[in-house]
Amino acid sequence: MRILSRLLALPFAALLIAADEPPTPRSPAPAIWRLSDGDTQIYLFGTNHILPQGFVWRSAEIERVIAEADELVLETADDFYEGKPERMRALMTLATPRPVLDRVGPEHRRSLEMALKSLGVPISTFDRMQTWAIAFVLMGASYQQFYGDGGEGELTGVEVQLTESFRGAAKPISGVETTPQQIGFFRNLSEAGQREFLEQMVAGVASGEESVEEVAPDQLESVWVAGDVAGLGAQCDSDESFTPEIREALLRRRNANWTAWLIDRLDRPGTLLFAVGACHLAGNDSVQTMLAARGFEATRVE
Repeated sequence: MRILSRLLALPFAALLIAADEPPTPRSPAPAIWRLSDGDTQIYLFGTNHILPQGFVWRSAEIERVIAEADELVLETADDFYEGKPERMRALMTLATPRPVLDRVGPEHRRSLEMALKSLGVPISTFDRMQTWAIAFVLMGASYQQFYGDGGEGELTGVEVQLTESFRGAAKPISGVETTPQQIGFFRNLSEAGQREFLEQMVAGVASGEESVEEVAPDQLESVWVAGDVAGLGAQCDSDESFTPEIREALLRRRNANWTAWLIDRLDRPGTLLFAVGACHLAGNDSVQTMLAARGFEATRVE
């Protein structure tokens, strides 16, 4: 669960999650690659969508890249849901309500019931929500519990900070996907796939008792911020929350699309910072692996 939500899950999910944890001293060196063809340079940077407030991740090299880049490219950069919560609700709502507890196996129902009750809203509220959306609500609740702010802290993450830097420098920001597209990746999962996803979240949260251990910053964040790509890739490849259907929909298919986008973008001059969830740039199905299969090499610069 920790990998899916922090390093791969779509940035819109971070709306549910806030962080307020003192930073841990470290020497940041997150991995960066360069894809170039002479008049075009594209820096590939794997992000962490959710970080404790004040977490130190900006190395001298990423600061250099930020200064050099003409444009920031994120997974999404639109304001689809900003100030318009009804848009998100519409995409999360079922046409016909279905009992939420019936959407997991008998062995998960008690844990799901306890987790939903802890949110302080009637369980029947979730009967009207799509199954994938319930999983995201549980994911957000687990992080709020870990950071101990009840959801009142300031949202932070790599994309938020990069956006501030590029806006401050009056540099353009764009996205390779739109928010409706991203939500569609989950809406288009089979109901069986959505239920498997929900069961993974329920098992991970286990009424909140296990979430602290699962998302401890010293485990996942230290691997990412140290630039340990092999270690990160091993975690991304082995994480059980990547069910086969989710791995295909959220990782392989999107990585293939982004690989094609990057190759096409080399036809236009400029210097870009391409910043996407770190699991897209690590492991067996990484963008770099797909680029290499098509004859393009991304060289690591940090």
